Amino acid sequence: MLKKQILFNLCFLSYIFLSFLQGAEPPKVRKIVFIGISNRDTMELMDKIRLSINEPFSDYLLSEDIRSLYKLRRFAYVRSKVSSYEDGVKVEFILKENPRLEKVILSGRKSIELSKIVKAIYSKKGNYYHPAFVNQDIAAILKLYHEEGFYLAEIRYRVRRISSKAVELVLLIREGPKVQIYHVHLVGNQKFSESQILPYIKSSYRYSYVHSPWYFRPFSYLAFLLFSWFQDFPYVESKIQQDMEIIRLFYRSKGYFDVQVMLEDLRFDYYKETVDVVFRVREGKQYNVGKFLFHLKGNAKLGKYQDSKSKEKYFRSLLTLKEGMPFSGEKLQNDLKSIQKVYRRYAYVLAKVNIDLKFYKDKNQVDLLFQIQEKEKVRLGKIRIEGNTRTRDSVIRRYLTFFPGEWFNGDKVDESRYKINNLRYFEKLDFELEPGTVKGTQDMIIKVKEGRTGSFIIGGAIASDFGFFGNFQFLQRNFDITDFPKSWSDFISGNAFVGGGQTLSISLQPGIDRSNYNILFREPFLFGTPIIFSINGFFFNRDQLDYVEERLGGSITFGYRLTPDLTIETTLEHQRINIFDLPLNPPQDLLDVKGNSTLNTLTFAVTFNKLKVDRYFTSYGGYRITGSYEYAGNFLQGSYHYSKALGEGRIYFWLFGDEDWKNILMLRASAGWAEPNGSSKSIPIFQRFFLGGVRSMRGFEYRGIGPIINSVRLGGNLMLFGSAEFQFPLLSTFLRGVLFLDAGKLAQDIHDLRKADFKLSYGFGFAIRIPLFPAPVRLFFGFPFKKTSTDERQTFHFDLGFNF
Repeated sequence: MLKKQILFNLCFLSYIFLSFLQGAEPPKVRKIVFIGISNRDTMELMDKIRLSINEPFSDYLLSEDIRSLYKLRRFAYVRSKVSSYEDGVKVEFILKENPRLEKVILSGRKSIELSKIVKAIYSKKGNYYHPAFVNQDIAAILKLYHEEGFYLAEIRYRVRRISSKAVELVLLIREGPKVQIYHVHLVGNQKFSESQILPYIKSSYRYSYVHSPWYFRPFSYLAFLLFSWFQDFPYVESKIQQDMEIIRLFYRSKGYFDVQVMLEDLRFDYYKETVDVVFRVREGKQYNVGKFLFHLKGNAKLGKYQDSKSKEKYFRSLLTLKEGMPFSGEKLQNDLKSIQKVYRRYAYVLAKVNIDLKFYKDKNQVDLLFQIQEKEKVRLGKIRIEGNTRTRDSVIRRYLTFFPGEWFNGDKVDESRYKINNLRYFEKLDFELEPGTVKGTQDMIIKVKEGRTGSFIIGGAIASDFGFFGNFQFLQRNFDITDFPKSWSDFISGNAFVGGGQTLSISLQPGIDRSNYNILFREPFLFGTPIIFSINGFFFNRDQLDYVEERLGGSITFGYRLTPDLTIETTLEHQRINIFDLPLNPPQDLLDVKGNSTLNTLTFAVTFNKLKVDRYFTSYGGYRITGSYEYAGNFLQGSYHYSKALGEGRIYFWLFGDEDWKNILMLRASAGWAEPNGSSKSIPIFQRFFLGGVRSMRGFEYRGIGPIINSVRLGGNLMLFGSAEFQFPLLSTFLRGVLFLDAGKLAQDIHDLRKADFKLSYGFGFAIRIPLFPAPVRLFFGFPFKKTSTDERQTFHFDLGFNF
């Protein structure tokens, strides 16, 4: 019977098709019938199909309607029957309904949240059951498990019929162990070792320590062992595929363009809880650089390089890749950036610098063709800032070194980026261009994402130089004294008193060996002018080992920003000082300052700041130079009269490594001089220079260097100090290692300074970045290798770095 019906349908449709070819109009649909469902559902299904009564019949629409009915997932099968009816045709849809799901049970689920599974599957209570739907859902659930590392997870299902139209579905989940990647191995790699390749893969951080040079790897490996307790390495197939592509890109960047990478083996342990992943590499031959060709299209004027020949010669001089050298993708990218930077400097920001590679397999050679479309020069149009939900536009604009109407200058844009990053206000900062309203202009769009600029800390801490102290600190680096809250929720959410670029710090640090109470307000642009204003009040109590020093005072500062990088400041400070708890038989230097006294100073300071800071607030380039002259007493009154000068410079070099794995060299030098004047015959001991401790000479005790009388450190009137630090990543930006060399000496006068030898120490350390803390926790191990018998040694130093 079924065969006869199918044959009738085919004959009838063939008749309709032949009639259409002969130019006859297709018959009209006179009736549509759904067989297998109730009359109540017929109207609902009529809305789901495209065939309509009294409209021409279409075989194409009939096929589309069958697909539409299947997509409802309601029917196990859908068949059609077309027959003549009155002066047209009748279309019948023969349907068989799927049973509904009355109950769905997930048995064995433990490790994946129920909400994630429910969101990923179709088979829920009230939906329709079909084996195909269940198999799709099983695949979706297995994908969730595989993404979490449950590589061996299995799922079966069982169906129990409750009634003729309802079933119960039970998904039987066997999760198995969470498979951890224990080792990643390479076979077939001859030109590059595992330690050169594996740091770049994403499926395991077990080799992250080799980002550092080989002689630092023991420290990195120890750090890995420590933090691997908190980090798992699940086996995820998608990450394995990414890793193979990463390895291919690594080889291609080194000139091995024919490289092949395959998954060789998965070696599970007995319990199948860990797996060793083995990749096979077929390296092929390395390609060398052949010819450099330049194709310049345009009339760009790049300073003194006006024509194509001079520009090509200049570009060749910028290239780090040379003919005959092994190909290097990293050098090529740097060369492209160098050329692009030249065009950006001369306002050709729209210039396109592309590279075409032409391979010669018989010679293992690749020619490089630089395709440069120079375009036209661009002026800056509007400057728009987006994303600054709290920070005022004016706070950002005052650090920009470019302005509307100027020719675009890439160097100024980069300089502005450094300055805004130095503020540490934003988690993300991007400079983008879009066509301006005036021909030949581009609008600058500065996109920011507000970061955490405030912190409120309640707790305790301990530092090697300061002992244990409580810590109650409020710090807002982007304070706005005029931004009053509109509601209590503004205050609670941190949307009040914020966005003006000011600094407010309130610090209460009661301790055993040191107590410090401080409040500071600083306005870097007073009333929108380049005038700097700051006011500070403090109380300080410190056990200096041989005596107790107590200070109560305040200061007021006015300064001026001569250039965006150069500032001058004048500070007037008043302090009341009390020196007590002197030891038995104290030296005269300590007796001279015993008891209460006053100190009035006037300080002139100059700062030249060209530091480059990344989004993690790590200084990685540039330099900072500061100099100050402090004058005390005389016309300022007070108990002490002296002059004191201090200069310091820091310079940073980004040696190698990518954005998150920077290896940085920091050089630091400082020098100090002090001399009594007026009625004073000496510098008060608490204003002299001292060395030793975590913030100066590591490897020595706090103030553990210099002349000593009756166990009391006297300090010096002259000071020289220098330090070199190599900072390298251990676990990306979270944990960094440090190798250091410190050198310094103290003296009473220039004659003693010439005779005195430098004290030297070396060591290593770690800097741990903790969220919400204003600065990283720093741990150092220092070892003096040039000292005197009176110098006091201290191997371990640690510091919470509450400076800002």
